[in-house]
Amino acid sequence: MTGFQILKTAIDDVFKNLNDALATSGLLWIGVTAAQVVFLGNFGGVSMGDLETPAALPVGLIKWMFLLNMATLVISLWVAVAWHRFIILGERPATLIPPLNGARVMAYFLMSLLIGVIVVVILLVASVVLSPLAMMGGSSLIMMGYFALLVPITYVVYRVSPVLPAAALGEGIGIGAAWRKTAPIKTAVFQVGLLATLAGFVLQQVGMLFASSALLTTLYSLASGWVMLMVGVSVFSTIYKLSNDEARR
Repeated sequence: MTGFQILKTAIDDVFKNLNDALATSGLLWIGVTAAQVVFLGNFGGVSMGDLETPAALPVGLIKWMFLLNMATLVISLWVAVAWHRFIILGERPATLIPPLNGARVMAYFLMSLLIGVIVVVILLVASVVLSPLAMMGGSSLIMMGYFALLVPITYVVYRVSPVLPAAALGEGIGIGAAWRKTAPIKTAVFQVGLLATLAGFVLQQVGMLFASSALLTTLYSLASGWVMLMVGVSVFSTIYKLSNDEARR
């Protein structure tokens, strides 16, 4: 299977099972959307420029931003675990919202955090490598360098990504074991990493079209965020299943 086929499979998993995707995540994501819209209503005078200048932030804004970000994180983990279990086990939610499997969500969070630490280490090393460009005044070169860095970072994340579906299923797979399991499909993993990076760039550019409206920006971010979450989790699930298939051969 090529990287394109992995991505196509992941997209099909979402949109050919749209009813199940919405049953798994719809109400939870609508709740986040509603909270964001209410937040914007309460702090309607805040501009994107204000968000970059702490002194201009309204009283209470930082607290509500923190709470909303935490709620979005918890819901993302909640949905990810439930969607992995649907894609891999065929486990459909029997209620309006999927059950919150606290142990699995916590395990998923811890493995995500570990992958995040790996990404931060890579970025720190890259910062040291790219710092001479800053001294040369090559800001455009720095931006190009960091954009190019997204491809190998995504590759590394996808190579170790089986730890996430494994956590959702209650299996114990370490980072090293995941890396070894995905070795036979490393070319396809690199390809899907490249495609995912390009797709993320395109979605970001489309989002710039709504930059003049805070409300539209928020709604677009949440809609595109839902697609990226569901397709991203499906990509992890596909890589997990492929690596298991290769291990059984």
